[in-house]
Amino acid sequence: MLARSSGCVDLNGKRLSSNDQVAIALRRLSSGESLTTIGDSFRLNQATVSQITWKFVEAMEERGLRHLTWPSTEMEMQEIKSKFENIRGLTNCCGAVDSTHIMMTLPSVDPESSVWLDREKNCSMVLQAIVDPDLRFRDIVTGWPGSVSDDHVLRSSTFFKLTEEGKRLNGGNKILPDETVLREYIVGDTGFPLLPWLL
Repeated sequence: MLARSSGCVDLNGKRLSSNDQVAIALRRLSSGESLTTIGDSFRLNQATVSQITWKFVEAMEERGLRHLTWPSTEMEMQEIKSKFENIRGLTNCCGAVDSTHIMMTLPSVDPESSVWLDREKNCSMVLQAIVDPDLRFRDIVTGWPGSVSDDHVLRSSTFFKLTEEGKRLNGGNKILPDETVLREYIVGDTGFPLLPWLL
């Protein structure tokens, strides 16, 4: 955020430090509280809270995306598969997929807000993640409303498209002791479909 010079000031005209801006963004993102509530807490107007939050998210995305990558070499993928096998006996497993809901606050006057309601009637956004055995994020999808199913989010993802096109989970097969051929795959819970590459 230091690289993004800002004229962000509080209601008294005091310039906000980078640490203040990070604290504001983290509070907004972690609490799901409205722009008004956060603004009142930090003596800021809503537009400033929104600007700071987006600036923080963009900075994290810029810095974080280079750390969030699908394994690019066979050696890296082999290490992942070996760890899954050692931890849980999952031969040729390349990842675990699951989703969670990020709580949000939307204006109560929004007539379309019911799309954001999850099964528990909380206003949320879906985050789907595929992790390796070290719990490192390897692929994420976010932005879908809370009412959308895990199946739909997966099938709409770039990961799904690349895998169906043979560009992901396309490494070597393993031959099991009973001579069954086992391709690369990921594991997920019952919210996800059973596919040739997803158990």
